[in-house]
Amino acid sequence: MLLLAADRLISLFPKIAYYFPAYEIVNDELRDYRFYEADMLHPNAQAVEYIWERLQPALLSEKARQFIQEWKPIKEALAHKPFNPEAEQYKTFMAATRNMAEALQEKYPEMELHLPEQ
Repeated sequence: MLLLAADRLISLFPKIAYYFPAYEIVNDELRDYRFYEADMLHPNAQAVEYIWERLQPALLSEKARQFIQEWKPIKEALAHKPFNPEAEQYKTFMAATRNMAEALQEKYPEMELHLPEQ
């Protein structure tokens, strides 16, 4: 039923609607058990990453993909949980990360970065 609904929306709005076949990719290409959580129903992180890698070139511009590639290590650094947030080494690490984020913001002013408060 969902596929019929998607098909109808695409036929009604061909300039703005697009169907990305994530469900079909999971069922046809990622059938192996290693792509599923322990419940054998839900795709695991590896499957999600595979779908994301297929989705990006289908829907995102080259510039958007480049931004994501440059943003990923900054995002990971910002998510880092320190043993001691008051340590000078961590403060230096976060200052360098913030500088990288600010440089990225200057390079891509149309992208709105929401950085955590210092």
